[in-house]
Amino acid sequence: ERRGWVEVDASRPMRFRAKPPPEVVGVVRAEQQQRLGRVEEILIKDLLPVYETKGAESTEIWFIRSVPGMVNRIRSLVSSAKKELRLMMGHFEAEVYGRVIGEISETAKRKRVRAFVSEDVAQALSGTGIQGAEIMIGAAVAPFNIILSDSGEVLFHLWSGLDGPPERRRNFMVYVSDSSIEKVIRDYIDALFSAGQAGRTPPFSRPP
Repeated sequence: ERRGWVEVDASRPMRFRAKPPPEVVGVVRAEQQQRLGRVEEILIKDLLPVYETKGAESTEIWFIRSVPGMVNRIRSLVSSAKKELRLMMGHFEAEVYGRVIGEISETAKRKRVRAFVSEDVAQALSGTGIQGAEIMIGAAVAPFNIILSDSGEVLFHLWSGLDGPPERRRNFMVYVSDSSIEKVIRDYIDALFSAGQAGRTPPFSRPP
């Protein structure tokens, strides 16, 4: 009776009579529309301002641990670069980067590729056949890598156990889609190039 599905006869004894199905459907529909109206009110008045604020500041973050996943993510960043691709490399993992050197060299034919690297990475790159990239050697590059696409994407490649035997090393990548983070790191790498903080420019690179 409370939900409007039956009618009550006030006679003694009381009698209940089910309402016709079309009428019950109408009652249920009206009830659900009323509930939906309350939900819409909450979404519009309370949640929409929060969504609009957070949506403008949203940052996409992914953790990648498998080698195929790392390789695919690097390839994705290389292909997403509009005009420039930047790298800062303090460690060279042949299993990962050996698979993408070809794509980086091809990209360097059409877009600007700049890499600020350690002495060890420069030596490793010299044997990969990389071409067209602007490579500068830094005196003290941290033992991790950063790859930047000017589409607002950043890829951090981190290691643990580099001071131990190879079988105990662990590495993973963190992908971040955030143009503000990309800009800060891009400006930092460009500042290193501008300041000339390099020992020498290897013969396989194109000078900046």
